[in-house]
Parts: sequence; structure tokens; C-alpha cells
Amino acid sequence: MQYVPCSVRAHLARYIEECRALAIRRGDEDTDLALQCNEGYLYGVLFSHGRVRSKFHGPSWERLVSDYGVRPRDIMTIRLEHYGTWIGIDFYRVGRGDALSPLPSVGKVYF
Repeated sequence: MQYVPCSVRAHLARYIEECRALAIRRGDEDTDLALQCNEGYLYGVLFSHGRVRSKFHGPSWERLVSDYGVRPRDIMTIRLEHYGTWIGIDFYRVGRGDALSPLPSVGKVYF
């Protein structure tokens, strides 16, 4: 699930590089990449782009996958709407096309 399909790897990597460069030129305090879900949750992820593969990874990526109950073959769509380091995403269950929402335990405070 974490690997980016070959057809969009180079485009996504260029987009992320451009967004970071723009954030630096604007003097933004935060130039780290973050994935933002429809519910408003932000996950500061790492993105690696190499010669043969590109992927999202890191502890926050693992938490995002866990929070949304993402399974192998689920689809993540990426919305390249704004030039910035926050990138909108959605998850869908393969076969049914249902959008995934955070699991009920996400965002709850336990005492």
C-alpha cells in the first residue's frame, strides 16, 4: 500500500519538491510534508523517491494506515489542489469503492 504506482511517481515527486521549494521561498515555518484527510487529521509523513520506487513511510504513515484500517489493495487518492506541503488524501476500499473513515477509536480521549 505504501508504494506509489509507476505512472505517477515522477509527477508526484516533482510536485512535492516544488511545494517544498515554494514554502521555503515564502518563508513558511513548516516545510515538512503532511497528508491531510477529509476529517482534518494531519499526518507528517516521509516521502522517498528513488530510481526504481517511491513511497510514503515513517511513524506517522504507520499511524495513518492504522487509524483508517487500511488493508492491502485499498486505494489512496491524492488531491494536488494547492501548492503547499499539506497534501489532501482519501482512502477507498477496493471492490466496494467505499471511502474509508477513521476507526471509532481515533480522536477519542481515554481517562
